[in-house]
Amino acid sequence: MMGRPDHSTAHDAASSTAGLPVDPVLSAAAARNLSVAMQLRATAWELSAAGVRTFRPELTEAEVQAEVRALFRRTGG
Repeated sequence: MMGRPDHSTAHDAASSTAGLPVDPVLSAAAARNLSVAMQLRATAWELSAAGVRTFRPELTEAEVQAEVRALFRRTGG
């Protein structure tokens, strides 16, 4: 999808605890939760970009992405 930020995989995040005892069931659940959260953020980004495009049709795609980035920074997203 256009403008989607690059994300590392849930597996990368789950494997970052190398060397620590990790419950595999809890780790799998955490990986699923991280994956869902990343998908929700990507969807929010896409919907925000669509809103910016609707209300500011004069903006270039780069300007739309900059506006969405600023919006996410203001909201802590």
